[in-house]
Amino acid sequence: MGGRFKSKKELLRELEETRQTIQNLEACRIEFAKVEERYRNLVTSAPDALVFCNPSGQIVLVNAQAERVFGYSEAEMVGQPVTMLVPDKYRDRHAQFVNAYFENPEFRPMGTDLEIYGVRKNGEEFPADISLSPLETEEGLLAAASIRDVTDRKRFQDEIELNYHIQRVINQILKVSLEPVSLGEQMDRILDLILSIPGMGLISKGAIYFVDTDTEELVLQTSRGFGDDDPIPCRTIPSGNCLCGKAALHQKVMYAERVDEGHSPLAGGQYPHGHYCVPIISGKTSLGLLNLFVREGHKRNAREEEFLVSVANTVAGIIERTRSEAERQRLLGELSHAETMAALGRLTANVAHQIRNPLTVIGGFARRLHEHGGHDEKELEYTEYIFSEAKRLERILANVLTYSVAAKPKVVALDIRTILDDELRRFGDKFGREHILAQTRYNDIPFLCADGEKVRIAVENLLSNAADAMPTGGKLLMETLLERVNGDRYFIIRITDTGGGIEEKDLAHLFEPFFTTKVAQQGIGLGLAITKRLVEDHGGFITVTSGPERGAAFSLYFPIHEECPPRESRTSGPG
Repeated sequence: MGGRFKSKKELLRELEETRQTIQNLEACRIEFAKVEERYRNLVTSAPDALVFCNPSGQIVLVNAQAERVFGYSEAEMVGQPVTMLVPDKYRDRHAQFVNAYFENPEFRPMGTDLEIYGVRKNGEEFPADISLSPLETEEGLLAAASIRDVTDRKRFQDEIELNYHIQRVINQILKVSLEPVSLGEQMDRILDLILSIPGMGLISKGAIYFVDTDTEELVLQTSRGFGDDDPIPCRTIPSGNCLCGKAALHQKVMYAERVDEGHSPLAGGQYPHGHYCVPIISGKTSLGLLNLFVREGHKRNAREEEFLVSVANTVAGIIERTRSEAERQRLLGELSHAETMAALGRLTANVAHQIRNPLTVIGGFARRLHEHGGHDEKELEYTEYIFSEAKRLERILANVLTYSVAAKPKVVALDIRTILDDELRRFGDKFGREHILAQTRYNDIPFLCADGEKVRIAVENLLSNAADAMPTGGKLLMETLLERVNGDRYFIIRITDTGGGIEEKDLAHLFEPFFTTKVAQQGIGLGLAITKRLVEDHGGFITVTSGPERGAAFSLYFPIHEECPPRESRTSGPG
């Protein structure tokens, strides 16, 4: 029949070979399945997210960790561009990176200097580390990306870096606090240092305010990050107003993520921002405020707040030390001035005593020569000059002795309205000649516990100055008031004129002995100094308010005593 029939033996042998081949193939299949299962288990159980993509940039395989990291299911990722796992702003660049990698595939480990970010299904971005490996398969070359979410690690690194910069800045601030520069320069440098810290939510805008002890307002001392086109919202902030004023008033840190109803209109109309408002506190006293601007939406951070509070405490120490040093210098100056004036007073009193007796003799003989006559008209004129000048010198010496020789006041209950009326009557002729209208306004308490003679001298000096201030006429008001100053009650004698006022440059020296603005009228500058001394001898003080062409108001503050010796009998003053 044309071909040779195989023997039974041959057929059995081929059958056995076929069966053996099938067994080998089955064994290979089983082994492959085991290898594939182990591989899938390895991929699935890998601690990092694994994403495999082809040269077209499509995802062909992911593991379970990739599903957990990115929030997509495997079905949602496979077949999609790998750029779906990258933030929008990086996608074009990432596509170029994929093409370049397949042109030169090689193993690239994690930990490169590149900042890499992934994006989850919910849109949340996260920092990542990626290692890349080329993988040859039956389907061709694949890129295996091992992706690790390093959010926690980066947070720890950022915290370590922030702590380093915070400690660095604190050390530099402490150095600044010890440098011999002005308080303003110290505040400038401290604010620069605060805003230089990377990693905080600050936006390089901030200010330092000090509390004005008179108005209790926050007053701007220095600021950074503002300009003509972007001015600082508030230069003064009333106590309790807005976020900053509340922080200073309540002495606690205030925070806002954004401009809201807690901000006053003063801070309105600004770019989006938030605030750290940190009070500068010493003991129970608010000295000022740190106002640092943060990005809108930035979350309050305990570490940042702790740092800013420590800076505020350092600034408080600087302010206190500066003020203490200024007060020390002031007291030293006052002590030196007091010692100088005491020495001058002793010298002046001694000289005055030595001059007084001869001067009295000169005046007496001049009066006798004038009264006895026997002289021509010119000689009589000369003796009158000698007598009048001798009397003027006696008045000057009396003032010098009054100022130089401290005498404890003889305090009794005075009918003060009687004394004031008497002094006004003494000046009646002078006021009439110079067209000065004098008025009084007394309160209902007529009695003052004081030394009557010293009060007369003080009031006389003020009336004389008021008259000199109105050479062409005017109005004078003498009034009495009751006021509380720092909790203590005071009886006030206030004399107000409508004269030319006092220049600002003269106000600081007004009560200094021998300071005068009346050189042309032969004043020696002791009247107000004597008045101040007499009031202070009673435990009181004197104030003045004035300005050019605004007249002047002098106020004598006498403390009110609960107990006082019996009041003196009513007596009229001289004249």
